Amino acid sequence: NIVSLSRFLGYLKIFEHGRAFIVDDKNKVIAVPIKNDAELDALVKPAPEGSAEPFIFYEMAELPDSNIRTAMAAWTARKDKATEAEYEFTGADGKAYIANLIDFPYKPESHFTIGILVPKDDIFGAINKNSLIVFLIILVCLVIAVVVGIMLSQRISRSLAKLAVEVGKVSRLELDS
Repeated sequence: NIVSLSRFLGYLKIFEHGRAFIVDDKNKVIAVPIKNDAELDALVKPAPEGSAEPFIFYEMAELPDSNIRTAMAAWTARKDKATEAEYEFTGADGKAYIANLIDFPYKPESHFTIGILVPKDDIFGAINKNSLIVFLIILVCLVIAVVVGIMLSQRISRSLAKLAVEVGKVSRLELDS
C-alpha cells in the first residue's frame, strides 16, 4: 500500500532534515515522507471529475515538494552522462543538498527510482561547528601566549635596564650605591 510506504518514509531518520522518496518509471512520485493522513496532499491530488479513482499521483512538475522536483530534474539532466548516483544541487529553498538516486528494476522494462535528499548543512554543520570551536580555542590560546610573552619580555627588559644603569655607574666609578 502506497500510504503505508509513504508513512514508512516519513518515520525514517535521515540526518536531521533528510528525506527519501520513490518515483515510478512514468515519472510519477509514488511515495514521499508523510506521518499521517492529513499530509496525503503531499502525495496525491484529487482526481478529475468522473474518474474511477478518487485520487491520482502528482506528475513530477506538479509535486508540492519543490526540492524533490529539483533533485529529479538534476538527476534526469545528468542520468545519461554520469555513472555516480550521488550529486549535489541547489534546492528551490536556496540551500545546498546532496542527493543519491538509484534506479531499482522491479519488472522487465519497468523500474522505480529511489531517492534520498539531505541538506549539506545536516552533514557538514557539526563539522563546521567543531572547526569553529577549535579555531576559537586556538585563537584564545594564541592571545594568552602573546600576552604572557609581552609581560615576560617587559619584566626581563626592566631588569636588564636596571642592570645597564648599574653597569654604567660602575664604569664611571660611582661606587656609592
